[in-house]
Amino acid sequence: MPLTTTGSSMWKRSWPPPAPNLQAMPRLFIAAWVDEAVRARAVDAEAALRARGLALRFYAPDQLHATMAFLGTVERGRVEEVARACAWAAAQAPFDLVIDRVGGFPSEQRANVLWLGAGGEDAPFRAAVHTLRERLRDRGIALDEKEALPHVTIARAKLPVQLAPLDVAPVRWAVREIALVESTTLASGARYTTLGRWELGA
Repeated sequence: MPLTTTGSSMWKRSWPPPAPNLQAMPRLFIAAWVDEAVRARAVDAEAALRARGLALRFYAPDQLHATMAFLGTVERGRVEEVARACAWAAAQAPFDLVIDRVGGFPSEQRANVLWLGAGGEDAPFRAAVHTLRERLRDRGIALDEKEALPHVTIARAKLPVQLAPLDVAPVRWAVREIALVESTTLASGARYTTLGRWELGA
């Protein structure tokens, strides 16, 4: 159901966020959380990578996501504008991605970041990212303009590692919603708090 105070039928009851202790300058990103099928494939990839003895720090299954827009620190007073952009961008149709490969950034020869990604058709993801970022720019929200590749980070390495080819059984990921997420850096690593969710095509 819409929130009548906003005047937009696209706003859902997932907003405003339930957490009243939002930081004055929260660090935000907008992403699609993975589903159970992709989580299972990430667990398989982790087991295969651990078997190779690589020095990696793996992300917990409930942290796995594909970033669509990274905003960095945002003034608390502007978070609602970010949420409005998410609500409007969510009007686009849901889409599927086929996750079928493991890769590394900046390269597979010297990888600091290891990820699961889509090696085939990714036009729907790119279109969704383009629409979302246009909505953010329209509202004067600064964001990282780095090209968005459809990938899910599963591990990081302190020192670059060489990533040999790794077979991944293809899995179809049904992307049905986007989320606004706050990232908090702790001694134990990053903590992600979902501030709002918007169903695609609603």
